[in-house]
Amino acid sequence: MSRVTDAMERLADRIRAQVDRPVTTDPRNVVAPCVLIAPPQLTPDGVQCGGYKAKHQVLVIGLPGARAELDPLAELLDQVLTVLDDGPGWTLAELVSYEPLSDPSHIEPSMAYQVTVEEYV
Repeated sequence: MSRVTDAMERLADRIRAQVDRPVTTDPRNVVAPCVLIAPPQLTPDGVQCGGYKAKHQVLVIGLPGARAELDPLAELLDQVLTVLDDGPGWTLAELVSYEPLSDPSHIEPSMAYQVTVEEYV
């Protein structure tokens, strides 16, 4: 595995160990409510050892629907943020909509939080 996929799996494993919903790094395996770890954006970390700063987008995905689905999504988000508070650390959690790749006939997007996590890999 590469540093990138290792970092994704490490982050997924940390969240998976403390969250009671599925956690995946594969967008084809999204079954909401769940957590999806997307491939990170990489930038040089500015040191000689050749590392990268990885900016992960962690999607905390709820069910499609109205306001009634916000409370279960917020509970899952709280669980994920509790894990991330212990490191590597999150910098932003933004409400977004998510359209699954696995079901193209799906009309209504799901509510989701996109959490930005930064770490050195």
